[in-house]
Formats: sequence, C-alpha cells, structure tokens
Amino acid sequence: MTAPTRERFGWFVRLRIGFQVLLGVLLALAAAALVTWLASRPGLRWRHDVTVESRNTLPDELSQIVGRLPIPVEFEVFFQRPSGPLAQIQSQAQERMRELLFLARTQYPEQIHVVDHDLADRAGVSNRMRELALEEVDVVVAFTRGKEKSRSVLKLLRDIARVDPGNPAFQTPPSLEAFRGEVAMALALLKVAQDDAPKVYFATGHGERDPYDTDPRQLGRLETALVSEGFEVKLWNSKSEPAVPADCTVLALVAPTQLYDDKEINQIEAYLRRGGRALVAPSYAEQVFDGPGSLSILLRRFGVEPKAGLVAQYVRSTTGAMVDGMKECATLAIGPDGMDRRHPITESLWRARLVLPISGARAFERGKQNAQTVMSDILRSPSESWLDLAGDNGLHDWALDSQLEEQSGQFVLAFAVSFAVASDVQPGADAAPKQGRLLAFGAAESMTSAIFDYTRDFLLNAFNWLADREYRVSVRPRERNVRQIDLKNSFALSTVQRVAGIGLPLGLALIGMVLAWRRRR
Repeated sequence: MTAPTRERFGWFVRLRIGFQVLLGVLLALAAAALVTWLASRPGLRWRHDVTVESRNTLPDELSQIVGRLPIPVEFEVFFQRPSGPLAQIQSQAQERMRELLFLARTQYPEQIHVVDHDLADRAGVSNRMRELALEEVDVVVAFTRGKEKSRSVLKLLRDIARVDPGNPAFQTPPSLEAFRGEVAMALALLKVAQDDAPKVYFATGHGERDPYDTDPRQLGRLETALVSEGFEVKLWNSKSEPAVPADCTVLALVAPTQLYDDKEINQIEAYLRRGGRALVAPSYAEQVFDGPGSLSILLRRFGVEPKAGLVAQYVRSTTGAMVDGMKECATLAIGPDGMDRRHPITESLWRARLVLPISGARAFERGKQNAQTVMSDILRSPSESWLDLAGDNGLHDWALDSQLEEQSGQFVLAFAVSFAVASDVQPGADAAPKQGRLLAFGAAESMTSAIFDYTRDFLLNAFNWLADREYRVSVRPRERNVRQIDLKNSFALSTVQRVAGIGLPLGLALIGMVLAWRRRR
C-alpha cells in the first residue's frame, strides 16, 4: 500500500472541500431561517398543546378576543418585590400573571407585546410611570401603541387576584382565593381596542366641583384616575356653549352651587333623550336643592325623586352606646348589605366585601317612570338611619327628631337608571336598541380628593358603566389543581400493581431476549 502523495491533497482539493463545507453551513442556516419565518406566519403557524389541562394555550374565549384585535396591544408590567404579610400571595399572583402574558405573547406575537420593567432601575421606571400617569406599582398597564392615554390599568390584588384575608382569631393565614388574570386581561383588551378614548365632560360655570383643581375638596384625583383608566377629561360650560358637545360620552354634573336656567336643563335632558349618559350628584346646599333650575327637576324627569334632608346614622360613643347629635353621624359606612350584588357598578365591590364611607348624602326614591325605564338602587344606607333636616339657620344638628324627621330603614343613596330612546334603526334590523343611562348619586362630597382613596373603585365602576365599558366577559379560570390517582374509588391500584409487578419485568425480559438473539447473529 502506498502512502498518499502530497499532490492528491493539494490546495485546490482543500479549497474545494472547504467551499463545500461552507456551502453546507449556509444552506443549513438558510433552511433554518426559512423554517423560522414560515413558523411565524399566522396562516402557516400550527400549535398543538399536549398538556392534559391545555396549560400551554390561552382559553378559547380569550384567544378569540386576541385573534380579533385590529391593532397590537402593549402590556407593561410594574411588579415590585413582594413583602409584608401578603408576600406569598403577591408572589403567586405575579408569577401566574407573568406566565399568562408570556403565553399570550408566544401564541400571538403579532398582537401582544410585553415589557416587564425591573423596578431596581428607579430612574427609568419613575420616568415611564410618569409618562403613563401611574400612581402606584404592582400593576399591569395595557394600551395600543401611540395611544398611551387610552389605556387600562390592572391592579394585582384587585383585578388580577382575589385574596382571602384569613382569620387571625382562628390562625387562618391569608390565601390566594382566586386568580382572575384571564378575565382581567380580556377586559383590558376590550377596553383599549376601542378606536377613541371615551370623553367625560364635567359641567362648569355654576360652582360645580373642578376636576383640574388639586384642592382636597375638588376632583383632581378623580380626573387623574379617569385618565389612567383610559378616559379623556374635558370641561363644558353651558353658559358659553348651550348644547352638550357632540363627542360627549359621559356628562358629569357634580354639586353645582348655583341654579341652572330652564334652557340649560332642557339641553341636558335632550342630550340624555338622544341616548346620552350622565352622572348627577346634587349639592348638599339647601338653596340649590329644589325648585326651577335645580338638578332635582332634571332627576324627576327620569323617574328619580330626591328627598329633603341629609342621611345620618347613629355612632358609637366612647362608652359603647349608640348616640346621635354628633357631626360624625353624617358619615355612613356602606357595606355589602347596602350594595346591589348584581349590578356592574357594585358587583365587584360586594364580592370584595368593601366598605364605602359616604358623607353628606342625599337620598332618593322612585318617582314617576315609564315602562321602558329600569331603575336599580345600587347603594342603600344602614338600616338605623334617618333623614336629618336643616334648621332655620340652614345647619344640621344630626339629632333625630322622630316627629319631624323620617326614619324608615334603608334610604337609597344611588340610583342607576337605564331607559330606551328613539332610534333611527328600522324595526327588525339587526341592531341593539339604543339606550340612555343616568346615575343619580347623592354624595357629591365622596367624589372629592379628600376621600377618593376609599371611593375610587365605586366611582371608576360608575363611569365605566355609563360609558358602556362594563364588559361582561366570562373566561374559564384555570386553577392549578393537583392531579392524583384515585386509589379508593377506581381500579387504579390494581392496574398499577399489574403494570409494575408483571408488565415491566416481562417487557425488560423481552428486550433482553431480542438483544441476545441479535448478538448471536
């Protein structure tokens, strides 16, 4: 045998082999890029979830919402490191929400974009939160690119997770009662997918509360929260612009201290009769409570009858006795017993067992209404309350006068009114009947910045309901159940014994026989 000569492996041969290797590598890279590109095409992508609980795909209801998005939606996550007594629950909820967002981004990369901020970068996070008008962390913000003002903010322990606070008396620790990330994500997508942000006009020119004033007695914090919720807040002066603006989604009339004229009241009524939406919160001032130009005149035209006086309740003294005659009697504590458990405005509050502090509240009762009007008394005072009438000097003594003042159980503090309006759609057409909405809220003082921390959820729910944003989405929650074999009520135990004691040894023996036979050949 002769050794290979140097000429047989000259530079030309080596160059040719190198070229072939390089060409093979380039073809492999091109094939990988082509396969990756094809896999990213919506029409060619195919996914199959082999997990028993379909944990690697979104629920069908949520998938349909994401698949129909007209434009991509951005999610920005601002989760802080868990601490305190709810640290474990926060950690669980954060982990599951991150998994849900990762799954949505993986399954729908064209429609869903996710940015998870590291809160250790304080300067960068603070700037971004300032741009998004966020006041707190542990939130997920959803918006469409270029429309950051029209966004939805999901709170971790309010919208995403439901918490059981536990019971220290029985040494029951807090726990994650339910994870509602799928529902919260669906609601956020439906809100931000709207083309334009709904516009809330606050009436001005008659001493109403100012949404741009930072004074604690004004509505500055409500305005900030509405903007964070995706609304656009504007002012409407009925003196300079008699007609309600055509692009008004919700009109807010909050505690005017001067009377409107008849023309202005008629303009507001006409707006509502066309299918408009309004929040009406009368002032506690007696001089503008009733009579021509008052909000009472407007409310009566829609079946809401305001009652004279302010609602008061007994308070517990330092000795434990229930007493009246104190200014604290004007502050009511509205718990779940005083809320409508089915209405979109109060359903989530009732479920969370929240307590609303309501101060200086007027009461309402049902007035004259037609058959096409639906009224829901969504807030009611405690059973031991009365209507405190002002004295000759216009002041309240907060002491019950059983002969002059009414004491008849629970008084209605808020009416949600829906009514059908005339529509241009021909009968039989495939369209929902047009509907107007009005919320009569008797406690304008509870909308101010001074108490906004306690009434925030109620007020945001109210504006969302008025703007048709109370989406009733049902998304099947995926609870993390531990899958176990039922050894008591099935034949599972005997099956496991047969497989482990007979099947496995026979299988191994068969494999050994096959290998021995092949080696002998």
